[in-house]
Amino acid sequence: MNLGSLITDNLFGKPDTLTKAHRFYFKIFELYIVYETINLAWEWGLYTLKISDVVLPLGIANIIDISFMHDNYLPVINALAISLLLLFSFFRIGSKWLYAVVFVLLHFQYVARFSIGEIPHS
Repeated sequence: MNLGSLITDNLFGKPDTLTKAHRFYFKIFELYIVYETINLAWEWGLYTLKISDVVLPLGIANIIDISFMHDNYLPVINALAISLLLLFSFFRIGSKWLYAVVFVLLHFQYVARFSIGEIPHS
């Protein structure tokens, strides 16, 4: 027995076999995460349509010019792509790494929505 498995076994115990109830619970949890991700993608995408210009780029928008996501329908197309890829991932259609692609696309959606800079309240 190596040191890593010894530490893991002492901290967490031996792994149990997954029952049908465990698999059902994990599938329900995965469905909830998929729903919330699709909801955020569309919420951020539709709000990004209202943004016409980046005032002061923040975060990763300093490195990547995120203005291509503004003043066009690209956020909606991105939200549609996120939704389709999430449905493919949930039903296990396609590759195993589709969730990683969704993560990157959702990050672009987040950056387009929240990295626009300071908005004056005058």
